[in-house]
Amino acid sequence: MKRQRRERLAGDGVARGVLIVELQQLEAATTRARVARDHVGELACDIEEAAADGHHRALLAHKAYCYQVRKNIGAYVAAMGGIDVLAFTGDVGETSAAVRSLACQGLGYMGIKLDEEKNRNLTQVNSHAIISTDDSPVTILVVANDDERLVAWETLR
Repeated sequence: MKRQRRERLAGDGVARGVLIVELQQLEAATTRARVARDHVGELACDIEEAAADGHHRALLAHKAYCYQVRKNIGAYVAAMGGIDVLAFTGDVGETSAAVRSLACQGLGYMGIKLDEEKNRNLTQVNSHAIISTDDSPVTILVVANDDERLVAWETLR
């Protein structure tokens, strides 16, 4: 998972961070999901469709993948001492409401409160969309991935 920490001074004078979750890179790091995915022979989005159709191995792979995402978010939030923003990006992060929902499930005690309705009704993301509840201490974003701009920026550096 590509970790980016951008610190800013919160109102209480404590430096907090922003956790950006790039699900494609996290997927490469999740051994259980990768092994299960190999049995299905499909990509993450296809696994989600196959799981919805009731394929047992696809359902196991999808659950394992979402568990790994949630586990990594929790680990990074703990290591960073809390976050202000959780941003989902990349192909799966932008398009899969189910993965975002399962990844945030059970993280309310960390201040991560997903608005399920906003998450489900999210269509195309132009630049970003907020999918956290109004009272969530952590803002949850879906950020559009712009690979061409990133390549251009890295080239200029």
